[in-house]
Amino acid sequence: MADSSTFVVKAPFNDSPTGDCILQTPDGTQFVVHRLVLSLASPIWSDMFSLPQASEGASATRPVIPVEEDPETVEALLTMVYPLPPPRINSYDLAASLVQACDKYFIDVSRLDATLYKVFRTTAALEADPLGVYALAWRLRMDEEAKVASRYTHRLDLNDPKVQSDLIRRSGSVKSLVALWDLRLRRECALDNLTKLAEVMRCSDDPTCYQHGTQYLAYDSHWLADVHLRAKYSAKQALLEPYPRCDSLEQFFGVSLSGRNTCGGCQLIHEKKHANMARSVNVALDAYPQTITKCTGVIFIITLDARYGLGDFERHYSLSYIKKGQEVHRIWAQTTTPTSTFVVKPPFHRDSPGDCIIQTADGTQFVVYRVILSLASSVWNDMFSLPQSSEASSSERPIIPVDEDPETLEALLTMLYPMQPPRIESYDLAIKLVQACDK
Repeated sequence: MADSSTFVVKAPFNDSPTGDCILQTPDGTQFVVHRLVLSLASPIWSDMFSLPQASEGASATRPVIPVEEDPETVEALLTMVYPLPPPRINSYDLAASLVQACDKYFIDVSRLDATLYKVFRTTAALEADPLGVYALAWRLRMDEEAKVASRYTHRLDLNDPKVQSDLIRRSGSVKSLVALWDLRLRRECALDNLTKLAEVMRCSDDPTCYQHGTQYLAYDSHWLADVHLRAKYSAKQALLEPYPRCDSLEQFFGVSLSGRNTCGGCQLIHEKKHANMARSVNVALDAYPQTITKCTGVIFIITLDARYGLGDFERHYSLSYIKKGQEVHRIWAQTTTPTSTFVVKPPFHRDSPGDCIIQTADGTQFVVYRVILSLASSVWNDMFSLPQSSEASSSERPIIPVDEDPETLEALLTMLYPMQPPRIESYDLAIKLVQACDK
């Protein structure tokens, strides 16, 4: 008996006519899904669907599979694996739940980078769980987000075994811990040079005014041995902030730099010199090590994301910008197969169990599933609704000719399928892919 739920399930998971399965959360919320999409996305779901189905667990011939995740997490997870615009992740808690669900169902977490990068940059998440944000950013190989998160880890005790094990577990790599240790070492080495800016010695030949000599320090010369240690300790505490600034030399370094006498001219010149020194400290802070250098071992590629200036193309897995009302021509026709040297990789090679073939101009054939293409594009959905020529099939699979080259088509299909995002390593391919999405 399903519990009552107030969560509103949105299309296409509320009542998809082609859906053949139902996922039910603990509160009774039901999502109508396609077993094919879930099977391609997760070996766990694939194994689920291979098990015998209980007759009482069905609704209108659709098997009901209970899941432990809450409705918000399930909706985000399904939106991520379907060829839809990216889910909107507005909280770090939901982001963490989504990553945990990906781990549970063996879904590639690299699909999450474009979805979560804004969440990882929110101050609330970074202050609430800096280690968690850093670990997830590292795991997703989000270099800039990992750098930002590392700014908030300065107060963590990296020698604590619990902190170490938690970081390694959540990031999936001991290199994430090594990167923070490297940051700590670089910060400690740079601290001595920064502290030297506080060591202002009395200089009698540098008068503050015409009547008095310079008296910067409020302690005698025999105290100067302690200046470095006190300034270093105070500066080290100030540098624990993610974005430290020096507004006051006395406050930043923990020492008094005011003159002993009450001469107005001396005090005025003191203040001016202190302001200049503070500016010098802030310049040094801009160069001070505050972040890790990079996510070690990551190979960076061009990704189709608004961060890289590709306009409204917002999602790796979406064709939401396809022009509506575009004329659809009947293309079911017998095609010849020119020679092609392009090697089609799984799951699109000719032995794949798809129900349709897309053929490029050079004869390269990609075996695909019509349901995934129909969900991604209204143009393809209209194509599949047209009558099929009896000659336009290969092992009972219709062949659809397209104008795109094999590299562009492979990237497009990889983008739509629930699999690791395509590697777009050239600007020309990126432009072709965007043009195909518009088409």
